[in-house]
Amino acid sequence: MSEADWDVFNPGFDHGEVTVRKANIDGVFSADKLRLEDQHTDVRTANLPDNIGEEGFDWQSVDVGGADVRVANCRGGQLGSDSFNWSAVPGSADVVRSANLGSAIDESAFDAIDKAGADVRPANCPGQVGDRAFDGLVAKQQTPLTFMQRAWRLAAFPLALIPFSAITPSMAAAPKRLAPFLGASIAAVGLLGVRALLKRVLLVKQGTLCFVQYAENGTTHVLQAGVHLGASFGVSAKTFDVKENHMSFGTVSFVRVRPGYVGIGADNGKPVLLLPGQHLFHEATFELVEFADINENRISSGPLHLIRVPPATLGLATLNKKPIILDTGVHFLHSPGFEWQGTVSVNANYVSNGPISIIRVQPGYVGFATCSKRAVLLGVGLHFINDPSFEYVGNRALTDGNFLQNGAISLVRVAPSTLGLGSIQRKPVVLDAGLHLIFEPSLEYIGPASVNDDIIQVGPVSIIRVPPGMVALSTLNGSPTLLDVGVHFINDVALQMADPPFRRIDEPLISLGPMNIITVPRGKIVPVIVDGEGHFLLEGRHFISHPRISIKRAQCLTDEYVFAGTRHRIVVPNGKLGLALERGEPVVYEPGSVHLVHSTLFEYRGAADVTQQLVSHASLKIVTVKDGQVGITYNNGVLELLQTGRHTIEVATHVLAGFVSTGQQTLRISEVTGMSLDNVELTFDAAICVRVIDAQKAVVMLTCGRSDADIVGEIQANIQERAKLDLSTIIGKNRLNKKHEATTTAPLPKKAVADEDDYEHLSEPSASDVGGGFRTAIHDNFMIQFKQEMREECGVEVINMAIEDVKIVDSDLAKALASAAVANSALERQTIDAEIVQVRAGAESKVAQINAEGQAAAMRIMARAEADRIETISKTLEQACEPVQRQEVIRTSGGALTSASTVLLAQDMGGLATLLGGAQGAALAPAVAADDDDAGASPLLTVTHAHAPTHDHATLNTGHSDFTYLVIFK
Repeated sequence: MSEADWDVFNPGFDHGEVTVRKANIDGVFSADKLRLEDQHTDVRTANLPDNIGEEGFDWQSVDVGGADVRVANCRGGQLGSDSFNWSAVPGSADVVRSANLGSAIDESAFDAIDKAGADVRPANCPGQVGDRAFDGLVAKQQTPLTFMQRAWRLAAFPLALIPFSAITPSMAAAPKRLAPFLGASIAAVGLLGVRALLKRVLLVKQGTLCFVQYAENGTTHVLQAGVHLGASFGVSAKTFDVKENHMSFGTVSFVRVRPGYVGIGADNGKPVLLLPGQHLFHEATFELVEFADINENRISSGPLHLIRVPPATLGLATLNKKPIILDTGVHFLHSPGFEWQGTVSVNANYVSNGPISIIRVQPGYVGFATCSKRAVLLGVGLHFINDPSFEYVGNRALTDGNFLQNGAISLVRVAPSTLGLGSIQRKPVVLDAGLHLIFEPSLEYIGPASVNDDIIQVGPVSIIRVPPGMVALSTLNGSPTLLDVGVHFINDVALQMADPPFRRIDEPLISLGPMNIITVPRGKIVPVIVDGEGHFLLEGRHFISHPRISIKRAQCLTDEYVFAGTRHRIVVPNGKLGLALERGEPVVYEPGSVHLVHSTLFEYRGAADVTQQLVSHASLKIVTVKDGQVGITYNNGVLELLQTGRHTIEVATHVLAGFVSTGQQTLRISEVTGMSLDNVELTFDAAICVRVIDAQKAVVMLTCGRSDADIVGEIQANIQERAKLDLSTIIGKNRLNKKHEATTTAPLPKKAVADEDDYEHLSEPSASDVGGGFRTAIHDNFMIQFKQEMREECGVEVINMAIEDVKIVDSDLAKALASAAVANSALERQTIDAEIVQVRAGAESKVAQINAEGQAAAMRIMARAEADRIETISKTLEQACEPVQRQEVIRTSGGALTSASTVLLAQDMGGLATLLGGAQGAALAPAVAADDDDAGASPLLTVTHAHAPTHDHATLNTGHSDFTYLVIFK
């Protein structure tokens, strides 16, 4: 095939145009080169240093772009300490209150402060209970008794003596006999009155105080230790231990406030604060509520509040709903609008009380908040803010991430060798390495991208790095575009990268829409379909831009069949035939040929091995008949035989049925089952050797002629079935335990005998003298009947048949025959022993012959004499009558016997084995007697007694039938 032939067969086609863009950024990529390449792209450099997380950072030195960035304003010292100067904090004057009490609360603690009308009472009872100052205070505060109150109480004591003054007059007036009794009675009544009076006398013990309230006006007096006659009647009293802190009865209250405590009370419903010391009040409206430890953080009673703010904390409260901050220390407040909220640690990052916020931004952090919904950035330090529109968002560590955002304020950290990608108002923004503060509400940060990334895209901006040996695939306004090796910067919203975007330039096929790059390696060919017409691409790289192209897989130039549309290239391998159809007609291409076919009605079916016996291609058949076979075909239904050689059949109705072998074949016949004539059920396997000598007759007679049938298998199956049927029939016509003779006997080989005058030549036994077994009878009958039948009728020659594995179905019968076989084996063993003795005797005779050659001559003479004698006896017996012959048999048997011997006579060796087995002895004895009566001849004679050292057996010719006898010597 010439190059011109190929050009005619495979004309070219229009490959179209493929757009390839060169790199537009040289050298190492950087943001500066990007800014120079495109002035319209928003490329920003870092505007913040890395130390913004330090407290001393000056935010005024950077351009924050109008963002609300606040520096710390609490710089008056350590918050929570006594030295902290709140006056230096803007906006704290009205809301932060310093402590107005010292840490120790005593009588003078409230002297220097404005109590705002609060009832704070210092101690009014100095000294001890019972001293002059105490007595003076008591006398000053209590209301003295009137004359009448004193008079009637004191008059009660003299009246108690009146009964005693009436004793003498009563006794004088009474009879003498009754006078003592009357005087004693009056004295007893007087004593009882005195006793009752004395019991009413108020006695105040030492260490106690007695508060008495008089019934007339409710006046309450404090009575100290002693006897009080005036307070004995018309009073209610209560005694207290002078060590009690609270004594109250009637209108008098005594309160002892120990150091470290304050007393909380109420006077006419108004709270009262009692300072440490002793308090004595003569007020009916006073009530002590409790004692409070001055170390408690909060002591409140109505509008009166004593607040202790521990060090390092701040107190949070509201005053008339306005938030206030209480500094460290003790605060006294008297206001009904005061509400306490609690204390917070000055170390808390966020303290809030209404519009007041104290925010601590730790080093390395920034604070995020909003003011009137506008984003606020808080620098490192402590911030005091009094603004109701302020909302704290939280602190963020500068190490939390590369992007921190609070509303319109964004902190973006771009690591070295990376670019930050984002957009502002949907326009792309590229951030260079460093820290950026961006105040833009529309900022959308996409994330960082390594400058070494192959593709960096943000909105319409694309930075594409094409590695060496690669090509990038993209579309620009829907048109496929290839990007060459290097860095490409493209700011075009219509650019779209393919998936995957990069392909190796040496890949077999790179496709993107209608664009294709096809690389055909050496030794390959690629079929393509362009506008419905087939073409082939040879070695090289092909750039094709065509919307209607279909690319098939690459194939080797050595491939048997390659096609593209209606163009076909066939390379027929050596040793095969190319099979094709042209306009429905079969076409055969010779081995090793190359063909170029341009046809719309061509179809290649493949190649077939030329060594196949049958090559079938549409209506064409190529048949190879091997030696020893005959091809069987049907031409329009007529049987035709194909002899050895290659035959081409072009007629569609001439079909091949198969091949019949003319060689020998061995067929196995399994499980032939039959019932013998003597009712013994047998089963056995057999095999026959056959050969087809007339194929036509065999096909006609042994097959059914179906188109889908296996002729060889069908012939063999029919032979096997017919053989099995004939074997079953033959078994039914023979007895298992009867003597059988072969119908065909092979001549016995002649024994080579030395040409010596010293030996006699014996004649070969005739066929009638050789008895055959059951298998032999089956074999001979089968070979005579079946062989002739198959040869004449079916054209099949039966060469031989063998029977194996004969089994008796009846288990009892099988056991009996097995016992007989054991006895027969013992007999054969004895025979072998006898042969060994004979061999040994032969060896000894040779030794004797060497030692005494003279004895050999004598033995020869004796042997000839004995032979003459036997010959003479034999001739005489042949001419003698039957009684004489029987007498001679008896005489000969008697000569074989010795004293103590046993002789067994049987018709043949089979009968002798049955006799020795013993299993059939009982059944055979009646049969023997019956046979003697009917036939007058005895097939089995038994003589018992045995004592001798050897055994022998022989066959005797009685003239009536052949007998086998066995002589046993023990």
